[in-house]
Amino acid sequence: MFSDARASGGKYLRVFTADEPAGGHYTATYTVPVPSAGLYTFTADMTPLRNASWASAVSITVNDKPYETTPTYTNTSIPEIRQASLGAVWLKQGDNKVTFSVDGHRSDDARHLAYIDRIRFEATTFQVSAVDSTAPLDMFQKGNEVALDLRLNARPNASASVDYQVLDYWDAKVASGAVPVPDGSDRVSVALGKLPIGHYRIKASIAGGTPFVHEFAVVVPRSDRPELTDSPFGIDAVGSWSIPRTSRRRSPRRWASAGSPGSAEGQAATTAPTRHSASSTSRRSPRWGTSTGASTRRGSTSWRPTTRPRHGRRRTRGT
Repeated sequence: MFSDARASGGKYLRVFTADEPAGGHYTATYTVPVPSAGLYTFTADMTPLRNASWASAVSITVNDKPYETTPTYTNTSIPEIRQASLGAVWLKQGDNKVTFSVDGHRSDDARHLAYIDRIRFEATTFQVSAVDSTAPLDMFQKGNEVALDLRLNARPNASASVDYQVLDYWDAKVASGAVPVPDGSDRVSVALGKLPIGHYRIKASIAGGTPFVHEFAVVVPRSDRPELTDSPFGIDAVGSWSIPRTSRRRSPRRWASAGSPGSAEGQAATTAPTRHSASSTSRRSPRWGTSTGASTRRGSTSWRPTTRPRHGRRRTRGT
């Protein structure tokens, strides 16, 4: 055991050695009691099961039977330990034995390395979990056979079948049936033949459970589509984001009158702003004005915008 405050319980099981194990494998066996037999999701916080050069490959057995899985990972507070989602496994009521075996040394060197923090099991139901097909984005061309591959969240522990129903855009039933699940497989193929152009949904479930809903479509064949010489769609590369902010500032408006920010006189006077004259009018001007000695608002310096009177003629302050 290795102490680490970030681990559950402050410790995790660690193998990190160049010594060869006496029994051929370094193993860790857990006894998992469950209240009732059924299907349980299986997660483990550990080093990757395989395909990591810095860690040893690890195999799993459940009640002395090899457990095959394709894990997905999320990070934990310990960089070397990932939360591995290992699918779903059938467990019996009472005690179950789960064993992790280190399959040799890591590929980086001749040392064995594997960490296990914790394992968890939660009750779930046997169900369809996903739908795949060979068609891009599940969009079949008219005239082609429509075939869907239904994935289950586990291999069945007894004979089972998948009930399915296919509906069109208006919820009219197009096809239905039941397909047996092959022994030892977690996939079921559903062949629907050739369907007319349209939008479809398939609802699939096991033994009347909650159906899994997936959408697909049949579209015009590519050979029958008109060739477009132009497209209404465009791509914005947002290239302006790569321009430095100082280069993107809008330049001051160029004024033709003397004393304005665009003139040489105005640029020189901007460095020494003065208070505007009390006799200036309420005429709107640029936010940055320059003083030229005139008594009107144009050319005088102001750091706040001026406004016109809301009603009536423009009013001029007394001179």
